[in-house]
Amino acid sequence: MVEKEIIKEVPVQVVVEKEVVREVKVPVEVVVEKEVIKEVPVEVVKEVIKEVPVEVVKEVIKEVPVEVVKEVIKEVPVEVVKEVVKEVPVTASPSPISASPQTVSLSEDAVRLVAGSDHTCGLKTDGTVVCWGSDYGAAEPPENLKLVSLAKVAFGAFSCGLRSDGTAVCWGDNEDGRASPPLNETFTSLAGGGAHGCGLRLDGTAVCWGSDESGQASPPSGAFTAISAGPRHTCGLRSDGTPVCWGDNGFHQSDAPSNESFTEISAGGGSERRPHWFSAPTYYDHTCGLRSDGQIVCWGSGSEGQTEPPAGSYTAISAGAKHTCGLRSDGQVLCWGANDSGQASAPQGKVFVSISAGSGHTCGQQPDGLVACWGSNGYGQSNPRGLN
Repeated sequence: MVEKEIIKEVPVQVVVEKEVVREVKVPVEVVVEKEVIKEVPVEVVKEVIKEVPVEVVKEVIKEVPVEVVKEVIKEVPVEVVKEVVKEVPVTASPSPISASPQTVSLSEDAVRLVAGSDHTCGLKTDGTVVCWGSDYGAAEPPENLKLVSLAKVAFGAFSCGLRSDGTAVCWGDNEDGRASPPLNETFTSLAGGGAHGCGLRLDGTAVCWGSDESGQASPPSGAFTAISAGPRHTCGLRSDGTPVCWGDNGFHQSDAPSNESFTEISAGGGSERRPHWFSAPTYYDHTCGLRSDGQIVCWGSGSEGQTEPPAGSYTAISAGAKHTCGLRSDGQVLCWGANDSGQASAPQGKVFVSISAGSGHTCGQQPDGLVACWGSNGYGQSNPRGLN
């Protein structure tokens, strides 16, 4: 019988080599091996893994079922967790409709995080894109795609990003040409709405494509320093911070205050039919701007309280469908508006460096690279994965 203590002396390459282990016939109680560990009771794994070298754990844990990892990692020494968690992939299990805060390591490579309708995407510094959720292909970026930035898409089932040469690429639902940006244009930033997309050229002028039913894809002339698209309206900031909006204005979401100057602007909103399919849809379109003094000003539909930010100083804002979130100066996230799926219930006690509000969920990135998502999770949009 091979005792637990003996495994400490076995070379790493032997332990992780399944052929060798099978020949040695090491009892499952003491074997930390990719294929065998799946059958080992959790309580046994917890005891064994404590004494296994970190490099072994890193190799093994990559293929251990998530439910086992969750139980095991609770009792693994801190120094082991720090090394291991960087390489642990998360395989999402069937998700509930509404999720409490979910976290996973995004790694230190992550530089951008955007929450869409029923999907979320993250971008790494090596240019690779990882998405989760399910949204008409919006969570399935083209193979071998390399980008330098992502576009926040409001209520739309598509995603967009910028290549290193400034050209735009989009994927997902392409109805009305929303996922077909002009091929002969070079941009510095992008924004996606419900059925349209927009980009800022090198000279600051805006170009839009897709549906223009409400004039949301017909930007005014002149240069902008920032751009953000809602479901049926678009907003930009002039060089002096003055906000300008165009497109649908049924809820005054395009009535940007002329006496304000902002450092950031975020257009959000969405719609839903209730309680019967033949009833008129309810709209939540709104816009928020961040002043240089950290104060937030919002306008448009406030049916769910999404245009009523709590007092305080903020460093970033993100407008979702019927909720809005802000990043406080101390790194805390505060959300307001609808909370029917928990999208406005940010995890307490956590510090974030960026925040993105989707249709019914919200995601944020912490200083150590950890990503947390909360809210609607019917399509796995709040279960970060593939970010190792």
